[in-house]
Amino acid sequence: MNDLLVWLFKSACIFSVVGLYYHFILRNNKRHQANRVSLWTMMIISLTIPLIEVTVKTVLVDVAIDSQNLNEGLNPVDEAASVAYWQIALVVIYLIGLLWHITGLTRQLAHLYRVISSSKDKSHKLGVIYIVTDKLPSPSTFFHYLFVREGEPLMPEVEAHEYVHIRQFHSVDLLAASIFKSVLWFHPWAGRVHQYFREIHEYISDEEVIRQYGVDAYLQVLNIYTENRPEPVLVHSFASFIQKRIQMISKNSSYRIFPFLGAALVGMALFAGMSFKTSYKARSPRRVTESRDTLPAPALSKAMVVDTIITFDPTTGKESMQVVRSPLSESELLKKFPNTIEIIDTITTYDSDTRKESVMIVKSKMIEAYNILISMELAKDKPDLEKINIWSRKGKVK
Repeated sequence: MNDLLVWLFKSACIFSVVGLYYHFILRNNKRHQANRVSLWTMMIISLTIPLIEVTVKTVLVDVAIDSQNLNEGLNPVDEAASVAYWQIALVVIYLIGLLWHITGLTRQLAHLYRVISSSKDKSHKLGVIYIVTDKLPSPSTFFHYLFVREGEPLMPEVEAHEYVHIRQFHSVDLLAASIFKSVLWFHPWAGRVHQYFREIHEYISDEEVIRQYGVDAYLQVLNIYTENRPEPVLVHSFASFIQKRIQMISKNSSYRIFPFLGAALVGMALFAGMSFKTSYKARSPRRVTESRDTLPAPALSKAMVVDTIITFDPTTGKESMQVVRSPLSESELLKKFPNTIEIIDTITTYDSDTRKESVMIVKSKMIEAYNILISMELAKDKPDLEKINIWSRKGKVK
């Protein structure tokens, strides 16, 4: 769920950058076919770059197993329960918006299907199906369908213009732009991609007709048409963007490659910024065995020798007495405490694979003298671990 939100956020950021670049740098360029490719590239990189991850460095992090880790292993919690409520709310809102826009697109397609299927006057010409209807602007196209009104003749220039839309599959672009808008519906500029495609399609078709009929004849045709009523988003209408098309035709040709090189650099920078990352990989915890030995409380007082030292100071004539305690040696302790005692080892084992903790109680026997020596050494500020290991081995009774 969090991955979906991160992907949407990154996609929106990338689209903001490339969308602004297209609007201010590429939109008014007369290389219309290149602009069409740029719009497709803009949609693709906006949605795919956040899905690509290139690890440039991996940092291994050791994770110590503590009481919290053990509790997590013993009490696994469903991942969905740990997701914050605000993340769930955002995902629900996004899915509602996505469903709303997909439903709107479906209604548009259903409307076009009803118009095509309900029309009784159909004719075929060069692979194009002419649909006679008054429910759509005339003339207009959708894939290989050309919509005209009954009794309304088509000028050769207009018909050639609509044929370009059909031959170059411009309807595919509009359908893709509508899907893109549905995915990023929350972005205020997502709907502009559809408008950019429609403009480019008209410019491309105008160029094809001008090569065939000339500029002057075609401008006279454009001046006949005025902005028509709004058409469905998936339909190309000849009366769209008349003023912009006249301005673009009158504009001097510009074939500079630098804006497109800049677009490539922007795309590479976005890819590096969004996809290159440092991976922090936690090492899988090894199996840890924790041993807590339960030893009988040693009789330390019996393991000590108490000496009373009396000191006389001839200068002051005072006498002082000091009690000094010193531990018995190993041999003396063995003579005094030769008996065998029972000790209990509580062994706790954590399995990192199953994340389960197991407890095992092991009973063993030990000479009491060595138990006393180990206890006295552990009571020191800096116990000698080597001595403790030696005494542990010596004191074990099989």
